[in-house]
Amino acid sequence: HGHRIVREQVERDGSGHVARHGPDLALAKDHAFIGVALMLGPDGSLYASDWHDPQTCHHRDYEIWDRTDGRIFRVRYGDHEARPINLPAATDLELVQALRDANAFIARQAQRILQERAADGSLDTKKAAKALRELASPTQPRTIRLRSMWTQQVCGILGQEELYSYLKDSDSFVRGWAVHFLTEAESELAPDVLNTLVDLAKEDSSADTRRYLSAALQRIPHEQRWSLAEALASRPEDIKDHNLPLMVWYGVEPLV
Repeated sequence: HGHRIVREQVERDGSGHVARHGPDLALAKDHAFIGVALMLGPDGSLYASDWHDPQTCHHRDYEIWDRTDGRIFRVRYGDHEARPINLPAATDLELVQALRDANAFIARQAQRILQERAADGSLDTKKAAKALRELASPTQPRTIRLRSMWTQQVCGILGQEELYSYLKDSDSFVRGWAVHFLTEAESELAPDVLNTLVDLAKEDSSADTRRYLSAALQRIPHEQRWSLAEALASRPEDIKDHNLPLMVWYGVEPLV
């Protein structure tokens, strides 16, 4: 796809997705166009970098590459109105609200600045935690809830009790990320946490959550894996899933 910007259409398939090639977004008349990266900008436009070289970027002989060229294209739809953005000057609570921004670039930058403030000790942890918990409430859209969870985690203010409550959430992705964060440390799980994960593996109705549980198998100590693997392997609906049987096997293979 060196001379075009392609588009993929993602379809649900069991515990994951399948991407199928959709109509191309843009075709280049210039044979030297080699699109490398696509990025959403703070203005809502799409930015595309162009390697711009008669050789493909996979060629191993770097002497033949033209390092004097290269371009960046901006793609926008409709009228464009610039808005001033100065996130580093925003207050903690303003940054938390910026996590709701429709532009994911803005939300990611807000999360990064909150994380930096948490790391250098300048974040008002109590106020930020309260505001972030409100953003993670079930009344909010999934995207906003997950952004709140991710931000709480990177700021070190997502406690075990909250994670435990998220395991019982009605949203399968909230449950899944709670599983991920509970097992991210790759250390021994408390018996009640492990038992809760095993119960989830036996009873959870969503293949999404079971995918997170299967991935967690590889992060927990060997001696704690059997009960969780057994629970996951007992789900007949996952037998032909693209991911889950393999994920469970990768978890138990070191034990065999």
